[in-house]
Amino acid sequence: MPERVQNSRIWWYKGQNENRSFVRGPFTWEEILRRLENGVISESTMVKKSADVYWKELSGYLHTKKRLSGSRVAGIFCLIAAFLFLLYFVTDKKSDWPATGRSAAKSVTDSARTPWGRNIQGVNEPDPSSQQKPVSRGNTQEFIPQEPLTKDAIIKLSNDTRSAHGYSPFAENQLLNKIAEERLHDMFQKQYIGHVSPTGEQASDCAQRVGYHYKRLGENIASGLFLNNQKVIDGWMQSPGHRENILSPDTKEIGVAIDRGQYQGANTWIAVQIFGLQSPPVSSTKVCTPPPQDLYDEIESTKAEIINLDNRLARFKQELDQEVSTIEADRRYVGNSGQAVNNLNIRINGYNEKSAWYNNSLADTMARRAILKTMAEDYNRRVQIYHDCENSGN
Repeated sequence: MPERVQNSRIWWYKGQNENRSFVRGPFTWEEILRRLENGVISESTMVKKSADVYWKELSGYLHTKKRLSGSRVAGIFCLIAAFLFLLYFVTDKKSDWPATGRSAAKSVTDSARTPWGRNIQGVNEPDPSSQQKPVSRGNTQEFIPQEPLTKDAIIKLSNDTRSAHGYSPFAENQLLNKIAEERLHDMFQKQYIGHVSPTGEQASDCAQRVGYHYKRLGENIASGLFLNNQKVIDGWMQSPGHRENILSPDTKEIGVAIDRGQYQGANTWIAVQIFGLQSPPVSSTKVCTPPPQDLYDEIESTKAEIINLDNRLARFKQELDQEVSTIEADRRYVGNSGQAVNNLNIRINGYNEKSAWYNNSLADTMARRAILKTMAEDYNRRVQIYHDCENSGN
């Protein structure tokens, strides 16, 4: 898998929570692998990279990566063989080959016991100056759509899709366009892609701010690099929730915003569709609106994920504590046996890899807690506003 794709946040996965499906992303390939390792997803989970490709089981990408890795290893061995063959004819055949490598390890170096934060030291670590440095890679050519991505084109293609399924076209609404623009700019500014911002705002808050009084309101979001406008629509139509918004008979108006900007260090297109059905004129009587149920459901889902991760991390930390105690005990009795030293170093390397995974997972859990706290504060604020409204006697 190309390094650029592996390190870019273009990966999404789908899941099912009770009777409700959800989509999570964007992630890097390494973050997808961590979730597989943590048990959050499995090899049968449907994933995709960017919005302009079809969903595919994760196992398909894993097998592709293994084949590519095998091809690279074979290529490297061929290059080494060619280099040695050339060196043989250039140098004097009668001269001896220069000695290479390092002598076998005979003793174990001392180090403080540090379960978290830094690695346990191994035996006779090679000189850093003798290690090969990574080869720099040139940037691949940036993808440029073959046609301009525009609001008018997205609206037209949305209406074409509705007509093909027997529904009347949407009417463009300028207030909905403004809501879509606010949502788009907020995502670029705060560097997130989702229906709820890190500060708890969503499309309904924008609707209240611009004065769009609605009976129904929906939102579609897409991000990535798209060949043309139709690819944006195709991506939405592959997702049940987004498809339902486009083909809903209960919404009559649409607003769209689409633009390209910097997201997670890369040029990315973000498209927003806002669907609405205006509410009829109402009296001046105040209407008390309860907090949204979907925000409550998302809070509960995030809490369950955090509890599951906490339990896994607690068990894993116990295993690491036991393993580091065993390593330190064996370090004192390894003696001068080269085989024993090698075996101990293998265990140390394995411990260091597990420790790094634990620390990364712990950081991910802390980030989830921060998001959960923001959502809970927003939900509690809405509950308080609702109760104050009801208690006011209106």
